Amino acid sequence: NTVGMGGGLRFGQERICIIEVWSDQEVLDTRCDKRVEKMLARGLVKELQEFHTNFNELRAEKGDLTQLDYDKGIWQSIGFKEFHNYLCLGEEEREGEDGKRLFKEGVERMKISTRQYSRKQMKWIRKRLLLNTRNPPPVYRVDSTDPSQWEDKVYAPAEVIVKDFIEGRIPEMEPLERIDSGKDREEDCRKTMHCDICDRDFKGSVQFKNHQKSASHRKVSRAVLDKYHYEVVLTSFKEEDRNGAAKIIKNTFSVGLTDVFMKMDSLPCVVGTVVGKGKADSIARELSKQGIVVEMEKKILVKAENSLKAETG
Repeated sequence: NTVGMGGGLRFGQERICIIEVWSDQEVLDTRCDKRVEKMLARGLVKELQEFHTNFNELRAEKGDLTQLDYDKGIWQSIGFKEFHNYLCLGEEEREGEDGKRLFKEGVERMKISTRQYSRKQMKWIRKRLLLNTRNPPPVYRVDSTDPSQWEDKVYAPAEVIVKDFIEGRIPEMEPLERIDSGKDREEDCRKTMHCDICDRDFKGSVQFKNHQKSASHRKVSRAVLDKYHYEVVLTSFKEEDRNGAAKIIKNTFSVGLTDVFMKMDSLPCVVGTVVGKGKADSIARELSKQGIVVEMEKKILVKAENSLKAETG
């Protein structure tokens, strides 16, 4: 049963032998740090600088390097976003105090990202290969914490496991225990949840929540939100500065001053319409600084009918 768990494995259990080369977390963190240091010693920064010059500067919109997207393709690789601020400096600036500080920050961030990635891999193994709802094949673990014992604790036991597997025997080593995900989890996986924004179905709340955090969902959400119209509803203002508030509203929404005064007599009232969530939020913030409180009611443009329709759901 692989419902809601990311789909079935590519091959049947009888064709899969899984051996996890495991080590103590503290030791693994140290290895991750040393891996970063080794990559730096082998010329990682030069490679990053060349990529930045040849590609990053070209893909920056209107030369704005602050808005680069590191959520797609090769740019997701550890190193680009961690050294971004350092790479944006000129050659002379990199040699200065700010350059040295940003380089040090980049190294530390890259080490943190590498350690986090190792944890993400272990979490993937638990969720993908050990949950009993997936009915996974056995997973055997060998301990690589102490490299001096590699032959006895890693190579030799792994060799025996593989030989037994090839020859059709069950290995003597006990596999890792499966994780009992519970009945509630199984039932949740059978539920179908729909994302209205992306118009996609998902099996279970876990898969649905992961989708909501994904880059693809965020991208579609931004595009959809930019199509919404927002009715600006005036809810309160400083009565002692009624004339000043009216003038601000008039200038913000390009409406007649007489109309503004009439609307202010019957709160709450719609004083204007703006397009896009970012602009709506910005206007609300600026008005609040003047003691004018507004709420935004979201509408969506229906192009076929050329009319505004209230959002539902």
